[in-house]
Amino acid sequence: MDKGIEALIARVKKQTESFDTVVLKEDEAKSLIAALEQAQRNAMRYQFIRDKDAFGDESEPGLIGWDGLVELDANEFDAAIDERMAHPNIAYAPPHHNGMMQLSNELAEMKRKCVELPDEFARIAENLRTQDNRITSHPVFVIFQKEEMVVSEEFDHDRIAWVWECGDGEVEDRTARRLEALHKGCRGTRGYSRYAMKSIKRFVTACFTEDGCKDYLRQNGHNLNEPFIYVHSAYRNDEWRVIRNWLMTVGGNVEGSE
Repeated sequence: MDKGIEALIARVKKQTESFDTVVLKEDEAKSLIAALEQAQRNAMRYQFIRDKDAFGDESEPGLIGWDGLVELDANEFDAAIDERMAHPNIAYAPPHHNGMMQLSNELAEMKRKCVELPDEFARIAENLRTQDNRITSHPVFVIFQKEEMVVSEEFDHDRIAWVWECGDGEVEDRTARRLEALHKGCRGTRGYSRYAMKSIKRFVTACFTEDGCKDYLRQNGHNLNEPFIYVHSAYRNDEWRVIRNWLMTVGGNVEGSE
């Protein structure tokens, strides 16, 4: 069997240890199904040539007999057997023995379980396996942006903002310094309001990979205020961990395989 198919089967077996559905890229799924169907056809040919009664008349017109088969190469041999099996004068019915039934059942089960996914899933999976997780188990890459909120001056705050009641937004720095001096001197600041401001981080979105966050920022970063990427952990978040572990099996090699 082709080494690529052997590695693919090994990965499928590993996936089925933890998941009911096997995750494969489209070309992988097609290759595996083709290999299984080929194995099924080869098994049917083997059963046919073992059954002397099923082989039919040696001299059947248009068909190759035993003596002619030994002279053929592999592909010609298979074609000759297939032609004889399908001939209307050959009364052949595939035997439903345990081996053939098991192979047919395994093929049907494999087709049922195989999920064809776009290449983008393989890219995400590769990033999950190779990215820097910042020494964090089950990492969740999160984008935050900075926002300000009005708080009590008696508690923690970052700065003081002055706003002209008839204006739009804060006053310029020079005016703010003069107003602050008047306020501290217990002098009037009619027409202006004074606010204590605190900078906080606001959640924007979460991604499985850091590249996912960077892609988001490339598309939408201009709408955010001082965005940054932070890594949280999905510790005890079973939903996130199950999906993340499932994604990591896409397109990867099983340990010890090529």
